[in-house]
Amino acid sequence: MKIKCFSKVDETIKQNNEVLLIPPLHLIFDPFLEPSRLLSGLLEDDPYLQDISECLDTTLAGAGNYRAVAQNYGLNHYKISSVLEKDDRGPTTALIENLAATHPKLTVHEFTVVVRKKAKRNDVAELLKAYDSGKKV
Repeated sequence: MKIKCFSKVDETIKQNNEVLLIPPLHLIFDPFLEPSRLLSGLLEDDPYLQDISECLDTTLAGAGNYRAVAQNYGLNHYKISSVLEKDDRGPTTALIENLAATHPKLTVHEFTVVVRKKAKRNDVAELLKAYDSGKKV
């Protein structure tokens, strides 16, 4: 059996006249990879938390920020404005703290997928990936 890797969501293959959608590579489960850390652990790694927060707090042209990620997890405009944006540590740190409390099993990998998909922030995704793999800042 020949296996072909696909790197885009919209790529398809035909098998028995049926079109099969192929998920992006980062969504395919690989049992040989290390399991992802819980997002709550990021709150205990200040250097990574600061770097990630500084990036995701910043708005870039053509990309989202913490707001897009927060909305994905059900936080509305009022909660974002009244809770996240008023936190002294910054909105991204407040968001991660909120998610750690409301989604205790949320992994860094799952959060990274949302950051890439909703906020289109590969810079933040790469920092999250480095943290998840155990690299030092």
